[in-house]
Amino acid sequence: QINETQDSWFAVDKTAVSDLLSSVELKVYSCLAGHADTNHQCYPSQKQIAKECHLSVVTVYRVIYRLQQKGLLKITRQTRANGAQKQNLYTLLSRS
Repeated sequence: QINETQDSWFAVDKTAVSDLLSSVELKVYSCLAGHADTNHQCYPSQKQIAKECHLSVVTVYRVIYRLQQKGLLKITRQTRANGAQKQNLYTLLSRS
């Protein structure tokens, strides 16, 4: 069944579906795109991404780093007032 609400749709940069990404990279990129807001930003935990993509957390960590290296993702590390790390803020970037 197709959910016709606006929340069920998301855009993926056409570069991401080209030969630039492996199938695992595309899976993680698409997961991030599904969580992204109108500013192309999201902050799911790597554990949440791993669960949704049926991957290990270590694999998600490596894939996120590769997406950053390929210029498709910006990672902003966030901290709490006490200095403890919060979930990263991910910004999907366009290579066009």
